[in-house]
Amino acid sequence: MKKIWISILAVLMVVVFCIACAAPAAAPSDTPAAADKPAAAEENTATAEQPAEKPADGSLDTITMVFPRSFECLDDAHIHAALEMGYFEEEGIDLKIEQAYGLDDLTMIVSGQANTGYPSSFVQIAGHEQGLPFKSVYQVDNVNIFGYCVRPDSGIKSIADLKGKTIALGDAAWNTISDPILIAAGVDPSEVEYITAGESRAQMVDSGQADAVLTWYKEFEMWDGQGISLEWLAGEDVLQLTGGCLVFENNFIEQNKDLIARFVRAYAKGAYFTYLNPAAATEITLDKFPSIEIEFPYALASIQSLVYIDNGKDVDEHGYGWHNADKWETQMDACRKGGTLTRTDLTLDEIYTNDFVEAANDFDHAQVESDAAGYQLKSENQQYAATNPPRS
Repeated sequence: MKKIWISILAVLMVVVFCIACAAPAAAPSDTPAAADKPAAAEENTATAEQPAEKPADGSLDTITMVFPRSFECLDDAHIHAALEMGYFEEEGIDLKIEQAYGLDDLTMIVSGQANTGYPSSFVQIAGHEQGLPFKSVYQVDNVNIFGYCVRPDSGIKSIADLKGKTIALGDAAWNTISDPILIAAGVDPSEVEYITAGESRAQMVDSGQADAVLTWYKEFEMWDGQGISLEWLAGEDVLQLTGGCLVFENNFIEQNKDLIARFVRAYAKGAYFTYLNPAAATEITLDKFPSIEIEFPYALASIQSLVYIDNGKDVDEHGYGWHNADKWETQMDACRKGGTLTRTDLTLDEIYTNDFVEAANDFDHAQVESDAAGYQLKSENQQYAATNPPRS
C-alpha cells in the first residue's frame, strides 16, 4: 500500500512548495495587538485525550519534520526562533528537519518516513482525493498565500486582466494551484498560456518573456531584494482559502496525542514570538543561515509577511492552529471547479481536527512576551526594527 501511495503522489512532488524561501509585498492585516492574543482557544476545540506532559526523565522525544525544499530559507523563521529560544526542548522534543529528495513531503509522511510536514492546502486536497490516511492538526497559514506578479509597466492591474496572457510556472503541475484562482477571477484557464520556467520564472517576467508569474507570500520580497521589482496581485482578493497545515498520518495521531500536543505547543510559541518580535526572528534566521544572501530590511519584510499569514482574525478568536470550516469548504469547492477534487464523500472530519488547538495555546504567554521583549538585536538591525513594527 505504501508503494501505491508513493506512485499516486509522485505527480504532486513539485506542487508541494507552499512555503517558499522569501516574501511578497506587504498586505493589510487585521492582526490584533499582542496583548489581545488568546491564552487558549475555548470554542470549537477539544483537549487531546492524554495530558501534554514532557518525559519525566528529562529525555527528548524525536519528531521528524520534512520539507520539499531546503530548510535554509526565511519561510521558517518561526521554527528557527522556537529552536533558538528552546521552546521545543522545553516541551521535551528533539525536532529533526529533513529535506524530501525524490519524494514529496506528504508521501514521506503517509509512508512513515517522516512524522510531519507542511503541505499546501491544494496538495492536501489532492492527497485526500486519493484517500490517503492523513489529517491536519494545526492550521498554519490562515489565508490564500498564492497570487501572481507582473511588471509594473505591464498594464495588468488585476487577476482578471490575465485573460489571454502568458503565466510562468515553476512546474507544469502548478496549474492545479493557478486554475482555481483564475476561475474565481472570471478567467477560464484555457484562456491563458502556461509556460514552465523553473527557477527562472521571475526573470522571464522581468525580461518580458512572460506576462505574469505564479508566486506566493514570502517570495516577492526575495525577488525585490535581488533587484527584480514586480507588482503583486493577491489571490486572496478573489478567493479566500486556507494555506498550509501541519499534518500527521492518521495512526500516528491516534497513538501519539501527547507528543503532538507538545509539538504544536512549541510551534505556537515560535509563532507568537515571531509575531511579537519579527526583527528578532529575522536576525535569528539570517545568523543561522549566512547562505541566505539578502539584506536585513528585505528579510524583515519577508518575516512581516509570515506574521500576516500566520495570524489574523481566526487566531485572535480561536487561537493558533484552528481550522476555519468555511474556508476549507471554499477550498474543496475551488478544487472541484479546478478539477483537482472529484470525490463527493470528502468531509471536513477527514481533512482536519481541532482537537489540539487548546493544547497548542496552553502556554505561558507572559514568558514568551518577556523573551521577545528581552531579545537584544544587533545594533545595525535596531534601526530597521524601530521603523518596521509588527503590522496591525
